[in-house]
Amino acid sequence: MAIPKKYDTKYETKPNTGVLFASKSKTSEKQPDYNGNLLIDLSEFEVVDNQVNVSLGGWKNTMSNGATYLRISASKPWVKEEDGSAFKRTTETDDVPF
Repeated sequence: MAIPKKYDTKYETKPNTGVLFASKSKTSEKQPDYNGNLLIDLSEFEVVDNQVNVSLGGWKNTMSNGATYLRISASKPWVKEEDGSAFKRTTETDDVPF
């Protein structure tokens, strides 16, 4: 049995992460510049009226063949503290008065 090479293994998207690649077949300005996937674990977010508010972060990376892509991560949104001193991640228990 041959040992698979690193580049032969399929990329596995982890929860709340994804990738965007530059579009290779863009033929119109209406088509996106980047295409990709993002897997969101809804159990980690508050769903209100079938909508989810997420904060996205992105990191530029280069593949071994020289192609660049954007690795993205989704997390709970940042909100400012009531006193305006700092930002924190929202939590489902933020509205609990105790």
